Amino acid sequence: MNKNIAIALFSSSLLLFFLGTTSVGLAEYKPPADDRPPPKEKTQSAGSRGGCDLDREIPLTLLAPQSHVGQTASTHPSFAWFIPDSQSFPLTFTIYEYDRSLDRPTPIFAVDLKSSPGIMKFSMPKEQLGLKVGRRYIWQVAIICNPNRPSRDLVANAEIDVVEIGASSGSSFWYDRLTAALESSGNGQLSSEASALLGNLAEIEEETKTTPENHSGDRLRQIIEYRGAID
Repeated sequence: MNKNIAIALFSSSLLLFFLGTTSVGLAEYKPPADDRPPPKEKTQSAGSRGGCDLDREIPLTLLAPQSHVGQTASTHPSFAWFIPDSQSFPLTFTIYEYDRSLDRPTPIFAVDLKSSPGIMKFSMPKEQLGLKVGRRYIWQVAIICNPNRPSRDLVANAEIDVVEIGASSGSSFWYDRLTAALESSGNGQLSSEASALLGNLAEIEEETKTTPENHSGDRLRQIIEYRGAID
């Protein structure tokens, strides 16, 4: 599979709603007003290591809220994360669905990829059964640094709510806004829209982080300044 999987276009109705409900630029993002915070154990878990090579300044980082749950209006959303290593490693992307009848979330989708330095993007395939509106999911990225030493895996996860169009302000759809902003990025640099959007989230993370271990805001700021961040 190609290391840079193309981000699928939004449906026309979603795009019209997204553009029509905001009179400001893509950079402004506001967390959902009625959001429930994610469980404390469901935050980024890559630890202090910078990468599989151990000497990278920025660790594996998901481009997603950690202090609250990001929303999408798409049943086939796109996801993005930052890879610290210049060398390619096996990577597994997994989506879990919460099930009240079970003690732990159930994996409903998984794909094996190869890591690519900088920002990686993945869209749920259109032929795949989509996510359900009104449900909450966990998405996870796991880099296999050494197949013989699972304890060295780099793992990070975040939560995502799938909501109806019109159920929330367009400015609250983090995943949809990020997808649109990254579309205009390239040549190793984030676009001004993407940089401003990530900077906005960094401020929110710093202001509302629930645990001292949440360094998401600092990591996002480093990614904004990282040259070669995106293809």
